[in-house]
Amino acid sequence: MNTAGTPERASSDVTVRDVVRAVIADVAPEELPVVDALRQFDDETAVSRLGRGGARREPLGFGLEDAVYLVTPVLWIALDQSVRKTADRAVDGFPHSVRRLFRRASRRRPEPLAVPELTVHQVADIRQRVLELAATSGLSPERAEALADHLAVRLLIPVTPVEDERPAAAE
Repeated sequence: MNTAGTPERASSDVTVRDVVRAVIADVAPEELPVVDALRQFDDETAVSRLGRGGARREPLGFGLEDAVYLVTPVLWIALDQSVRKTADRAVDGFPHSVRRLFRRASRRRPEPLAVPELTVHQVADIRQRVLELAATSGLSPERAEALADHLAVRLLIPVTPVEDERPAAAE
């Protein structure tokens, strides 16, 4: 709880794909080509391609057949599932007709899935989901913990975008 007595929330105006790319850049930069290639697809297609690549070892469909990737599917799938579940819970409080409109509109939306404001408890749930998926994906416990922790920090601590990182020109 904060000083106003309301639950503490992480605030973010970023998409799932933005968070995934930022965490992968820090934790598994060798997988950035996979993330960048998946960003050309809508979220459902990206998650679908990542989900089927694990067990059957099928190619992702964009020229990275020989790439070994473990962190990206765990992270993207866990975050995508959790954000969708959070959004579904928010919609469940509305009357049936309104819920139907929200769900129908969300199926048609090609724009990337945004990460809503999350409570500390929701971030803890997402962290746990990452650990569960990592355990079934062959990641070492140490790497899984590092990934889950890095994601939790990214979700809890807002990142202020820097408008222009170039130094100002001397006049």
